[in-house]
Amino acid sequence: MTHPSRPIRLLAAAAVLAFAAPPSLAQISLEVSELSHWYNGPCRVVSLADGRVYVGNGTALDIADVSEGGPPRALGKVALTAAVQDISVRGGLALVALGESGLRVVDVSAPDAPQVIGAFVEDGCDVRGVAAAEGRCFLADFALGLRVVDLAAPDAPVLVAELDPQDDLSSLVLDGTLLYVADYSGDLRVIDVSSPAHPQQIGYFGTWGGAYGLDVDGAHVYLADGVLGLRVIDVSDPFHPGEVGYLDTDGWAYGVSVSDARAYLADGTHGLRVIDVDDPTDPVELAVLDTDGHAWSVAAAGDRAYVADSWPGLRIIDLSVPSQPEEVGGYLMRGDAAAVARRDSVAFVADADHGLRVLDLRDPDSIFETASVDLGAPGLDVVLSGDHVFVALRDAGLAVIDASQPHMPVP
Repeated sequence: MTHPSRPIRLLAAAAVLAFAAPPSLAQISLEVSELSHWYNGPCRVVSLADGRVYVGNGTALDIADVSEGGPPRALGKVALTAAVQDISVRGGLALVALGESGLRVVDVSAPDAPQVIGAFVEDGCDVRGVAAAEGRCFLADFALGLRVVDLAAPDAPVLVAELDPQDDLSSLVLDGTLLYVADYSGDLRVIDVSSPAHPQQIGYFGTWGGAYGLDVDGAHVYLADGVLGLRVIDVSDPFHPGEVGYLDTDGWAYGVSVSDARAYLADGTHGLRVIDVDDPTDPVELAVLDTDGHAWSVAAAGDRAYVADSWPGLRIIDLSVPSQPEEVGGYLMRGDAAAVARRDSVAFVADADHGLRVLDLRDPDSIFETASVDLGAPGLDVVLSGDHVFVALRDAGLAVIDASQPHMPVP
């Protein structure tokens, strides 16, 4: 949640203080430097690999273990230089698209201690999508087109080929030696990358929508086509792709994940849609689950879907009954910090959206949220006394929380 008026109020307060201060104080020059930063922000990207979920968390990459099917267990986090646009994981490397900050290569072989080991940045770049392959990756660059980057030395990525389709690329997915590339004009391009140094467009299909995300399953590509909803493209003949099915939706389709003959569509403010695509020519909507935020991206496997839901964070959805998807948890949930109190290496944040949040401050370069308590009303202020946290709630009085074990606060 944003508050545009806050900077104005802060500026006005600063001006009042400056004029009211004694001349000697007003003339003091202070040098202020940032010691730490909580990099958490809107979750717009999620990727699954090897029983782990990789989440674009504002300007950070978060990794959690979901192999046991229960709540995500936080593993590691690495701060980056810009908001995460896309993530592709392969061979112990997470490749992270950072828009105008290019690409970052993150070593995730030790998931509890991820490290940035390489970067690829071009003048004028705007990397929106990334697809990993053996020893290389492919970038969908909004400004520069398709880029092929050699990762033989992950700490020194090198551009080896490019292809500019003269459109604003949004996302891409690799299937064997074929690369399927979507753009914001609603187009799908089929690129032959059997010779990575010489990519060639061999097929094209256009819509009038705006393709934000895509997934491939067998002989079909599924497009999250913005206002047009879900489009199903037959690519059995990659030279002549053609639409064979579609499902219009009430929202704005941003991301899609296909698993076990079902398409899971991240439909913006309308949440998650579960669509039966057993017959790709006749997609049938089974259910809609309205999430709290703005569904940007979804990754599904087995009976779980993970939805990157912007400020509310990552939503975890049980799909064991496809016609009745159920939210069973959240991770990296965001809020609106109203006040903070600190005890040793722990910070307690009064959250105007969700109540109380607990942050671990032991490593200033990697601040973690360790717990949260939904108090049923906006938290406005917070104070500490011994092992207790007192939170002032809007229209709901005072909440008293036992924080003798900060990672397990008890209201």
